[in-house]
Amino acid sequence: MLKITTSETAPRVPFQLDGRIMLSIPSLEIIELNLKHGEAVPKHVNDFDVAIYILEGQGILETGSEKHNAESGMLAEITAGEKRGLKNTGTKDFKVLVMKIFS
Repeated sequence: MLKITTSETAPRVPFQLDGRIMLSIPSLEIIELNLKHGEAVPKHVNDFDVAIYILEGQGILETGSEKHNAESGMLAEITAGEKRGLKNTGTKDFKVLVMKIFS
């Protein structure tokens, strides 16, 4: 079986940012998130591991007390229980894939 999901057909995330749930299965959820200039995902903690792949744009990735420049082509792995946040610091959209890994 082949199932195709596009940004236009995927369900929206249940919060106030431009995000689409591209895949949701018991072990993994993949969200395409598009942050406009100045938009941010505030620092928060989750009880699952996360991998964030930067598709386009520039931003800041925060973990704990650290800040990292995030640019296209970068993958960040963040363990469960670690504070994390994202912010668009560029002039163009900051598009990322957020992969929630459930064990």
